[in-house]
Amino acid sequence: MNTPFHRCFVSCRCLESLLALTFVMLAMFNTFNTALMGQIPGVPQPAPQPSKPSSQQPTKQLPENISLDSLANLDPSQLDISADEVIRYYSHGWFPTPFPAFSFGWSSGGCWMIQDARQARPAGTVRTRNAFSPQHPFDEQRHRWIVREGRRGDRDSDYEADYPSVSEYDIVFGIRGTLNLPVPAILRFGMAYNTNAPLLFSRSDAHFLAPPTAETPSQRQGLYEVSVISLWEQLLQGSAGLTIPVYGAFFQPADEAAIASYYYLHVGGSVDYVLSSRLTQFMHIANAKEQVRYQNGRDTLRVVDNQPFSGIVPLRPMVDVAIGFAGSVGANIPRIGTFGGVRFGLEYGIELFGLIPTTGITTDNTWRQYMIGIRTYLGYQWLQ
Repeated sequence: MNTPFHRCFVSCRCLESLLALTFVMLAMFNTFNTALMGQIPGVPQPAPQPSKPSSQQPTKQLPENISLDSLANLDPSQLDISADEVIRYYSHGWFPTPFPAFSFGWSSGGCWMIQDARQARPAGTVRTRNAFSPQHPFDEQRHRWIVREGRRGDRDSDYEADYPSVSEYDIVFGIRGTLNLPVPAILRFGMAYNTNAPLLFSRSDAHFLAPPTAETPSQRQGLYEVSVISLWEQLLQGSAGLTIPVYGAFFQPADEAAIASYYYLHVGGSVDYVLSSRLTQFMHIANAKEQVRYQNGRDTLRVVDNQPFSGIVPLRPMVDVAIGFAGSVGANIPRIGTFGGVRFGLEYGIELFGLIPTTGITTDNTWRQYMIGIRTYLGYQWLQ
């Protein structure tokens, strides 16, 4: 198996072996140096040390005639080294348990907004012949253009703009905290800010009687009108849940560092609170702009102009599900006077997430939003 976790496990085993071998070599060098200094003439010998009281436990000593040939047969019990002096914490494999730590940092990401509003008639909007839906109904791209005031609309230069593009994407910024639990789970909580700007469309087909010309007699021609709802919201999102490490490793050498690398599954919930909400509704003549106009003389009429949306649901709970990869790298700062003596680390992660609404964004529950996207996290980790 050649996975990052397997390589991490092998590296940890090699580190243990190297540390043990280093202690052995240092002990051999000290023994050899003491013997050599005692044989050199003119080198003062250290004064004999008084014997230890009988109440103290004797320390373990290395064999007197140790050599490299006998190193392989050395009894580890003869070394006064405990496992806690080399490794403080180690858990790996399926569903590893994280070492004690707490983190707090910055979270950001982008998501794809999926509108579910097939038969929506939001409260607070001007009623139309047909229900609203998120799919735009324009037969041609130029049908969504707005004719300049005083122009006919028979040339491209007669148009000034078009309706806003459908806001299918959104960017989320927030903060997040995590707390490692003494079980294979990590508690996550956070808060984020994001905006929401969806569009809904309603098409109504009709006919009009075109005036006769020298070339063509009077005849009925097709006409379709489109009503557009543009919603702008600012949202504050609170979330909490459990992150379950599925496969990975948590390694913490004694008083030195902390390393973690794992794949995970996250399950939780979130609630969106609407800070502000504004609604604009247009009536728009899509085709036959040269022959038909509203009473204002234009092809576009605003029936609701940037008004607070009365039919909005202010609190929207959602189910939050994610899969991702995370890791951390930590170190120990030794105490120097009043400074130091703390353990800290850097935690990072990336995940693919989905938000499933449990209620609609309007009071009639005919308009829901699903979100699928990618989130990243970078934070400061305090090791315990």
